[in-house]
Amino acid sequence: MTSRSVGELFDGGAREAVLDAVMKVSRERLSQRFFARNAGYGYAGIASPIVVDGALDAIVVLLHPAPEGSQRILNIQREIDDPLHEIRKALDIVLEQTGGRRASRYRYVVEGARHAAARALEWSTQLRRMLTRDELPGAESSGAFDPAAVLRTVAQAAFEDAARQGVLLDLQSKNSLPPVRGDRIQLETMLIRLVRERLGEGQPLASVALSARSVGGKGTRHVVMAMTEQPKPGADLDAPATPQLLSDLVQAIGGSLQNISNPSLGRSLVFRFPQAG
Repeated sequence: MTSRSVGELFDGGAREAVLDAVMKVSRERLSQRFFARNAGYGYAGIASPIVVDGALDAIVVLLHPAPEGSQRILNIQREIDDPLHEIRKALDIVLEQTGGRRASRYRYVVEGARHAAARALEWSTQLRRMLTRDELPGAESSGAFDPAAVLRTVAQAAFEDAARQGVLLDLQSKNSLPPVRGDRIQLETMLIRLVRERLGEGQPLASVALSARSVGGKGTRHVVMAMTEQPKPGADLDAPATPQLLSDLVQAIGGSLQNISNPSLGRSLVFRFPQAG
């Protein structure tokens, strides 16, 4: 194995962007996102710390070709959705803890903020529908999509959260799988939210594996996707609840969903989709 310096890999501004991200990770011990353009190509990057026994052991830098046009806007739309959902949850808690709808002193302010967050979510959803309908026809609800591509998107979106929690995020799939039909964007969004929620639960996780494979014989063939959470040595994981919206979405496109838990082996959420004809 040979090593090369950052100066040999990148030119000018791209080199500065990478080094700046690495310096911030070294100083703050937090993952940093950055954008770099090198040799005519754009890259979305993330630099994350590897901490061992409380000490910074290494810094991992991942680069991915930056999405162009509508796909990039779509990625931003997904990132907007999550904090909006968190804001609504927080406002619901505030409303309950300040006396609910009986306390007029807080009710109008908090409910006004809740309605504003709801409107923002509605416009965000409209943006997603417009983009998938007009610019990304392959992502429409009636279109077919590659499950392997979905898992790559989910892994990329959740990598920073996993690194922050010290959890290994493992992607186990071929580069391409037989297509299945359904709303790719909605499935991606729900899976990203699910992985992030699981990572934020405070469970003693050692790793999260995202896997997909094609199964079946001469008759109906399926694609099986799974999210498997492994506990740290000697720890157990609580049995998770199946998100109802995710269950409804999977069933709406002819799939099935199953929760499998084992005290020592961890827990898995398994999706089964019929392959597109």
